[in-house]
Amino acid sequence: MIDTIKKVSLALLLGVAFTAGRAQNENPSNLTSSPYTRYGMGKLGNVGNVITRGMGGLSQGVRSNAYTNLYNPASLTAIDTLTMIFDLGLEAQYGRYSENGQKASKWDAGFSYFSFHFPLWRNFAGSLSLTPYSMVGYEYGTNDSIPIESQITANDTMTYETYYGGTGGLSRAMASIAWMPLNTRTQSLSVGVNIGYIWGTVSNAGTFLINSGHGHSTFTWRTFTANGMSIDLGVQYTRLLSPTRSFTVGATFSPKINLDIDAEIEKSNNSDTIAYSLTDMRMATPLKFGVGATFNFDRKWVFGADFSFENWKNVPGLSTNLQKIDDFYKNITKFAAGFEYRPAIIDQNYFKVCRYRAGISAKNSYIEVYGSQNWEYTVSAGVSFPVGQMSNRRSMLNLAIDYTHLAPSKSGLLSENYLGFSLGITFNEVMFFRNRLQ
Repeated sequence: MIDTIKKVSLALLLGVAFTAGRAQNENPSNLTSSPYTRYGMGKLGNVGNVITRGMGGLSQGVRSNAYTNLYNPASLTAIDTLTMIFDLGLEAQYGRYSENGQKASKWDAGFSYFSFHFPLWRNFAGSLSLTPYSMVGYEYGTNDSIPIESQITANDTMTYETYYGGTGGLSRAMASIAWMPLNTRTQSLSVGVNIGYIWGTVSNAGTFLINSGHGHSTFTWRTFTANGMSIDLGVQYTRLLSPTRSFTVGATFSPKINLDIDAEIEKSNNSDTIAYSLTDMRMATPLKFGVGATFNFDRKWVFGADFSFENWKNVPGLSTNLQKIDDFYKNITKFAAGFEYRPAIIDQNYFKVCRYRAGISAKNSYIEVYGSQNWEYTVSAGVSFPVGQMSNRRSMLNLAIDYTHLAPSKSGLLSENYLGFSLGITFNEVMFFRNRLQ
């Protein structure tokens, strides 16, 4: 029991540190340097953990008593009434950016998520979690010169620099609850809901700096703060095909919900500064739905595939000048497939009780830049190492690696390649057991 208390205390301390770090940091997770995050809300986050990431982001039908799947809240009832699960993750990624022969690279790293999964009462379970909803982090610029007309000299040139930079993002805190109204020997049905609160600030800066010639340098800061609710509904149905084989079908739905926006713009040059606020601003979380299924064979193999759709086209857009634009975003479709393999449940060979994963996914972005809508293609792999004595290896150390290629639909635009590394710690312990034999 003492060891359990130590583990829970460590998880809580790390969770508090994670929360405090995100609250003090302008960027919720420091996990992006993409220039494309200049547009809209930035790079969209997710509620997946290291385990689901290793399976290509598989989510809809994933159901396990060993880890939490926040994508589909209906999966929470998979844990028993004696178990609590603490889960937290860190992530690092190496990004390479290329455009018209120019190349750059950068490392980004930070916290990824934190969740606390617990039983409530018979056939009910819940969770609390904190994840990034969107992330903004970029810096880029140019040096150039142009000839200008001058009455003093025949040949005069103005040299100048342009700089663009952005930080910040939106975070989401969620409370989840799931109920299993049907639970027999051969089948079960679970439903669940995530209720989230989204908040955060995004800041974008632009500089036009004149180094020679005649003219005034200008500086522009654009900032918006957003807050509002989000709701995700989920359902999972599991059917036992034989004592060792089963399949699970899952689905999720999220309605469109408006977010409140406060926006400010400040412009200055060598002699003057103007600041003003924008009114009648509106953003929203999009209507979303997803479906998927997983098949569990012989308690060793889990195969699955997902499809999801996000209706961003009907969400009010926000331009780089913080102007409201209708029909600004594009719809997102995503396909994912993956598997998990555990050679043995109990074995003297440690590596036979580890869980091995791999997966692929493809999705398009919700931003269209210069008439180009990007596609992201990802391949991933992962492994979970059980922690503890052989008779009680419930907790896990989770690792995942993924490679993502972001390809614009038009040639000549910025392409991105990422190699990501994820580390997760899952504390899965029996918490409510009392030994009555003294």
